[in-house]
Amino acid sequence: MKRNFFRSLTFKRFLLLLCGVYLCMVLLFHSRLQVDRPIGAVVETEPEKTTTSAIQEKIPEVVFNASVEGLKGWVRNYYNVKNLAKEISNLEKMVDKVKGELIINTTPPNVDDNGDLKLGKNCIRKSDDFGVGKFRELERGVYVYSAYLDDRKKQKFIRFIMLVAKDRRYKFTMTCVFGDGTEVSMKPYEMCENHNKQFGGYIYSCPITNGTLCPVRIKTIAGQRLVSVPIVPVTMVTKPYDYGICIPPLFGKIKDDVLVEFLELSMLLGAEHFYFYNYSITNEMAEILKHYHSRKLVTLIPWKLPKEVSDKSIWYHGQLLAHNDCMYRSMSTMKHMAINDVDEFIIPHTAAKTWNEFIPGLIGDKHCGVSFSSAFFDPSHGIKHPSGLFTMGQTVRSQQFSHVRTKVMVMPQRVFEVGIHHISKQNEERWTPQKVHPDVAYLHHYRRCVSNYGMKCTTTTEDKTVSKYFEKLQSNFDKSMTYLENILANITTPTPPKKKSQKRM
Repeated sequence: MKRNFFRSLTFKRFLLLLCGVYLCMVLLFHSRLQVDRPIGAVVETEPEKTTTSAIQEKIPEVVFNASVEGLKGWVRNYYNVKNLAKEISNLEKMVDKVKGELIINTTPPNVDDNGDLKLGKNCIRKSDDFGVGKFRELERGVYVYSAYLDDRKKQKFIRFIMLVAKDRRYKFTMTCVFGDGTEVSMKPYEMCENHNKQFGGYIYSCPITNGTLCPVRIKTIAGQRLVSVPIVPVTMVTKPYDYGICIPPLFGKIKDDVLVEFLELSMLLGAEHFYFYNYSITNEMAEILKHYHSRKLVTLIPWKLPKEVSDKSIWYHGQLLAHNDCMYRSMSTMKHMAINDVDEFIIPHTAAKTWNEFIPGLIGDKHCGVSFSSAFFDPSHGIKHPSGLFTMGQTVRSQQFSHVRTKVMVMPQRVFEVGIHHISKQNEERWTPQKVHPDVAYLHHYRRCVSNYGMKCTTTTEDKTVSKYFEKLQSNFDKSMTYLENILANITTPTPPKKKSQKRM
C-alpha cells in the first residue's frame, strides 16, 4: 500500500512531501531536546550536519527508508512508463501504416521460403498485378519495386523502377538473368526530381536478348540470392481507356465527401480509370475506393516504403517513383494520363466540358503531353455550399497563375520519364511537351494559397467556371454518398457522410 502511494506521486510532489516530513521531524526532534534538558543547563552548540547520515539521524528510520524506496520506485516507474509510451507510439505508427490496407488483387502471390516470387516460365503480368506489392531489397540501400517490358523501340528493354540510397548510387553492379541463363548488365538512369534526398528514384534498363525471357531475375555482386521480378508489358491493349488519372501516394485522413467529389467530378471531365497509391489510408477511404473498384474504376496499389526509408529521407513519400511506376503501368491501358492530387482538377475554360473536346487537338502528332498552369482556390475565400459540394463553394481564385506549380497530362507511350510538375524526358526527341494557355484550360487547385516562386496571393478574382458541372455532379455525388452511407456507418471510427443537397444552384 505504501509503495503504491509513493508511485502515484509526481516527482515534484514527492520532493515537497519529503521536505515536509524532514521539517516535521526536525521540529519534533528539537522540541524533545527542549523538554528533556534541565532548566539553566548549558548546551554546547555544534555546526549543523547537512549530510545524508545527519538527515537519517533526524528522521525516523521507517520514514527515511519508505521515502527512499518510494523514490526508487518512482524512478523505476518513470522509465517503465517512458519506455511503454515509446512502444505505444511506435505501435500507433505501425497501425496507421496498416490501417486501411486494401489489396485489390485478393489472390495471394506465390512465394518461396525467402518471400521471393515463384514465377517459373510465366513472368508476364497485367498492369493491375503488382506481385508482392512491396519494395524488395537487393542489397544494402538498393530496392526494386516493379519491372516493365518496353518494346517501343527496335531494341527492347526491361525497365526496373528502383529505389536507391544516395551513398550507394553507381557503386554497385547489377545484371539481368534471363530464363536461358543469359546475363546482361543493367544501365542506371537517375530520375530528375529526387531533391538531393538520402533516397531517390532510378530507372534501370536491361536490353533483352533473343533467348528465353522468363523468368527474369536480378543479380547483384553483393547480393546473396537472385530476385525474381514479374514483368508488365507496355504494349497497348485492344481497348484502352481514353483518359485516366494517377494519384500520388495517399496518406492521412481525406474526408469521405472530398474523396467522392474528386472521383465524380473527374469522371465528368473524362477520367475513366484511377490509379491510387496506398501509403497510409483510413478504413473509410479504403471502403470508398473498394466501392469504385467494384465498378472497375479504381486500382489501388500498395505503396509501403522500406522501414529504413524515413519520411525525411525521401521526397514526399516517394512521389516521383510512384509517378513513374504509374506511367509505365498505364502505358498498356491509357491513351492519356493526368497526374494530380485529390484537390486538383484540370478544368476547360472554353465551351468544352470534357477533356476529349480539346486535348486531342492540342497534342496531335508532335507532342508527348500537355502542361497546365494552376490557380489557387483558397478555402478562406469560399463559402459552405448548401449542396455539400466543396468545389461549388470555392469561386474565388488567385488572380495570378502559377507557371511553376504546373501539372501535366501525358501520352504514356511517348514519355520515358515524368516529373512532379513537368515531363522530364520524352521517349523520342521528335515529341515535345505543349503548354496550354489558361484561356483554354488550367488546373484548379483547392487549397491555401502559397506565396512562393513569385506567386502573389493578395489579389483575387471571381471564377465560377466549375458551376457548369453542378447539376450532373450533384446528382452523381448524392447517389454515391447515399449508397456509401450505410457502409461507412459500420466502420469502427465512422466519419458521417455529407448530407445530400437541399438546394439547387
